[in-house]
Amino acid sequence: LLEKSPPNICRANNINRVFSKSKYICLIRNPYAQIQSNIRRYNTDVVEATEKYISYLKFQKNNIETLENTLVISYEELADNPLKTKEKISSFLPLLEDINIDLKDRSYKISVNDNIEEVLFSVVSKIISRPKVFIVTDENVAGFILPAIRKILDDGGIETYVVIIPSGEKSKSFSQLESLIKELLNLKIERQDTLIALGGGVIGDIVGFTASLIFRGIDFIQVPTTLLSQVDSSVGGKTAINMSEGKNLVGSFYQPKAVIADVSLLSTLPNKEIISGFAEVIKYAVLGNKSFFEWLEINQKELLDLNTDLLIEAVSTSCKMKAQIVEEDEQEKGARALLNLGHTFGHAIENKMNNSGSNILHGEAVGFGMCLSAQFSNKLDFCSGNDVEKIIKIIKDFGIPSNYSDLNTDLKANEIIDIFAKDKKRKDDKNTLILLNGIGKAFIQEEVKDIDINDFLISVGFK
Repeated sequence: LLEKSPPNICRANNINRVFSKSKYICLIRNPYAQIQSNIRRYNTDVVEATEKYISYLKFQKNNIETLENTLVISYEELADNPLKTKEKISSFLPLLEDINIDLKDRSYKISVNDNIEEVLFSVVSKIISRPKVFIVTDENVAGFILPAIRKILDDGGIETYVVIIPSGEKSKSFSQLESLIKELLNLKIERQDTLIALGGGVIGDIVGFTASLIFRGIDFIQVPTTLLSQVDSSVGGKTAINMSEGKNLVGSFYQPKAVIADVSLLSTLPNKEIISGFAEVIKYAVLGNKSFFEWLEINQKELLDLNTDLLIEAVSTSCKMKAQIVEEDEQEKGARALLNLGHTFGHAIENKMNNSGSNILHGEAVGFGMCLSAQFSNKLDFCSGNDVEKIIKIIKDFGIPSNYSDLNTDLKANEIIDIFAKDKKRKDDKNTLILLNGIGKAFIQEEVKDIDINDFLISVGFK
């Protein structure tokens, strides 16, 4: 805050309504500069300008107590002793706290940060049983991020072995799974060793599944490098590979020993990949946090510009929400199904488009799937039209497909329904969907008939 002016106090109080633990640093201007400013602003002499400044100081004194958690620093203090001021600010600001997932003997921490070089060795060294790790990554990450990761571990005396697999969803297959396990065995991996999944959701899924299988289970650490994997797939222990019949049909629940999410790594991603990842962030807001939804609306532009502090807040909030749900329902027998908001529609669309040559990213499909879920909820009189419009708007504003025409392809409703038939949540030939009573109010709706979904899809543009 530059000055304790009425507008700044109002802004800070508004922020406090959403983030109750916010802290503020207030810089008090040089009095001579303030008086000079008053002379110019009010076209007056130095006496009147000084009186106005004194009056302003009285206002500040009366209001300095109105805002909690505020550190006041003068411009002189900042200029005369910057190092001491830096220490003062550092001690005032809270440290980034790890997020705990409490699963008894399978508990672990999620570290959300922007300084992996200060975090990685500390986390890894506490987990490994001998100074050796096996990093699995893909061709894209190997060229940008892998060298820095290896150097951090090598400098700490940890020997690193690396397996690089092809990028993309096609690596989530039985053939790639077998190839990865064979390569690790040829590198003489042992039961006491630890895998590091360095990459996006594909890497996290196949490495986690491999860790659950090899020697009947070894430790692994998630180091997600995409926004989508940082807020979703790296957390919660779902691991899987795909089949031609659908996504993630073969897999296991197998928790990592730690998750290290460094938001600075996102700058290495193509813009489309970043935008796609925000679909999963929006998902958390839509399913259970209206205040977070409003925060995303306000900060959309700066988030897309990769503002570090806002990214940490977005990733942390998302991970905290997922951690809470996973703690309640680790193996998706109840509340964890809420995390599938947008995914039943999204997976079917993703499967159909990517198998027919019309490519769509997972986050793009999930984003559009959320729009469909909201619209279908409205058709069933669960969700207001106003909330549906807000959901569609925020997804559109983030650059994610929000209506059928954005897909630039022809999809048949009956083909989507055919893919629904292989969905993991299906029971007695009827569908289980995650629908909405409003923003932040997701619920599980069972026994949804194929014909009702088919008619709805046709009504929004499907063939």
